[in-house]
Amino acid sequence: MFTLPEEIAVIAYQNKAVVYDILFHATAETLRTIAATPKHLGAEIGFIALLHTWGQTLQHHPHVHCVVPGGGISADGESWVSCRPGFFLHVRVLSRLFRRLFLEQLQVVFDAGQLHFF
Repeated sequence: MFTLPEEIAVIAYQNKAVVYDILFHATAETLRTIAATPKHLGAEIGFIALLHTWGQTLQHHPHVHCVVPGGGISADGESWVSCRPGFFLHVRVLSRLFRRLFLEQLQVVFDAGQLHFF
């Protein structure tokens, strides 16, 4: 699951299409990049990502749930690479890359004047 902090959620509420697009792209790039790294998995993965915009308390809480198989296709495309039992990818590694990618893209759309504040 990839979640936006409250400070960014406020921006997302006013700029849904732009921010949710960034959220999906940053999530996808993060998962693919870390999974492809031989140190972590060394495979090309597939996944399904589902956007939720509200939490259980019915507060605005944008986040993406990802359904990911327990491995992926090897770099040469010839075999299946399984993740370690009970473990897919390091959460800290994922969160660092996701945070950087998301904020970089948010800065790009801000600089381009694509964010609106009401």
